[in-house]
Amino acid sequence: MAQQNLKRRSLLRVTALGAGAAVASGAVGRQQALASYGQVPNLAGKTAIVIGSGFGGAVAAYRLGQAGVQTTVLERGSEGRAGVIATHRGDGINVLSGVGVGGSSLVMGMSMSQPRRSEWDQVYPAELPFDVMDQTYWPRARQNLNATLVPAEIQPAWRATVAEFGKTPVPVPFAKDSVDRNYLAWAAATGNVIVQPLHEVTEIHEISGQDGFEVRCKQINEHGDVLATKTFTCDYLFMAAGTVYTSSLLVTARARGWLPRLRATVGKGFGNNGDFLVVRLKLRKDAGSAQSTPGTVKFYDDNNPFAVAAMAFESAPSWTGKASAHLITSMAPERGEIRFDPVSGTGKVYWPYGVMETKGEKAGRDLADRK
Repeated sequence: MAQQNLKRRSLLRVTALGAGAAVASGAVGRQQALASYGQVPNLAGKTAIVIGSGFGGAVAAYRLGQAGVQTTVLERGSEGRAGVIATHRGDGINVLSGVGVGGSSLVMGMSMSQPRRSEWDQVYPAELPFDVMDQTYWPRARQNLNATLVPAEIQPAWRATVAEFGKTPVPVPFAKDSVDRNYLAWAAATGNVIVQPLHEVTEIHEISGQDGFEVRCKQINEHGDVLATKTFTCDYLFMAAGTVYTSSLLVTARARGWLPRLRATVGKGFGNNGDFLVVRLKLRKDAGSAQSTPGTVKFYDDNNPFAVAAMAFESAPSWTGKASAHLITSMAPERGEIRFDPVSGTGKVYWPYGVMETKGEKAGRDLADRK
């Protein structure tokens, strides 16, 4: 069993290191592009299932395909259309997520804000050093997602407002492409990866006495009607279906006895992303009516009385020059939990805070109320 765990950790490490891999044209170019972060392992003959086709699932599928692993990506959403936003109705909170081939990259608003060192180090362990991410992987991801900056002259009114706040405007790149246009396409080009849209996973099982997993799902149409039920088996299973859906599958499998060795800590420590979309009305200064751009310029409010926060100009046309839309983000310390709900038979988010009780919400309100 120790050997089994080592193999999985090694594969996960290789997959993580490959996130954002730049790809040159042709097989030789792709192999050369891998040299900067290690040799691709040869896992020919092995099989894998990736649940979810967003950022994590797409990169995992691509790296698995390069390693010769016959990989099936199961995605509950459809292919070839704009992403759909699904709503998980929890206890005290509703959680939105992207559904479709490409996952949340289809509905992320294109903004690719990079954390600062102080924020990164609060959340991630030393094994994921900021400098490595900053110098290698974030630039690589921006390149592969075709990210760019909006010219300064596009948002003069917002930049002037930032200056009046006494803050420094920080440009934020925005992505032009979702992952179905790059990582998933590159994965399919290896000849080892198949994406199965409209396949909603319902159960995951560890196969007793074997080094593998069984995955059960519903094949559905775009209206959610069940067309068939299917069962897949694999050597490696990658959970990349977003925080709520992934955790829901895991805690359900633990409660049902399908993954008996799963740790009790899985599902704990759930936090919202500290994001707030707001519209500010009756501004003292006309911001102009042509305001529809991605959230590409922001400023930090490190001295906010509630929590470190930032506010960006967001993508929304204004019907009056005295209004503007913004994305406010904050470092939110509060935590909830994703538990198995015996009534619904699935995982459910439990959020023990009321409206405006969290520091993140208070920081967002403080910023939004400034004129």
